[in-house]
Amino acid sequence: MKYDILRKISLFKHMSDSEIDVLTNQLTEKNFEEGEVIVQEKNNGREMYIIVEGEVQVLLQREDTLLVLAKLSPGGFVGDMSLLTDLPRSATVKTLTKAKMLVFKKDTLDSIMIKFPATAAKFLKALSEELCERIQNANENVETLFLINKAIVDNEQFRRLYIGAHKQTPPVSPS
Repeated sequence: MKYDILRKISLFKHMSDSEIDVLTNQLTEKNFEEGEVIVQEKNNGREMYIIVEGEVQVLLQREDTLLVLAKLSPGGFVGDMSLLTDLPRSATVKTLTKAKMLVFKKDTLDSIMIKFPATAAKFLKALSEELCERIQNANENVETLFLINKAIVDNEQFRRLYIGAHKQTPPVSPS
């Protein structure tokens, strides 16, 4: 098998080696330099990327704040939602090192669904499981943030500190 790493990726966990080989033959390889943007938030995309070599980070830019959602290494993948929807990208993905990726295009998945429906079903089942796990993790994070926020709001000392830190001072009038 050309890319043994695919056997270790959750998206291919329900497939036999021969089914993985069928998919591997449909994927293209692409190299990226360190610091290169692979996926840009809010742009449209029709492919996902499987990391063969290197590391990437998944980012959200909100005003002046850069949120690092994840760091991924070989075996990780990004852009998977674009295989299922035509929605814009939900985050930016940037390389931390030089990276080699396998590109899995939406057209490839569509073709596999016609030619190899059982293989496509196994892939889609694994992708659904992965997305459900991500939703569950996001729910847990939202719950944690809610409880932290509630604790701050319910605590008089924290409220005073917050109000004091965010109190606007009136502008000074010229004399």
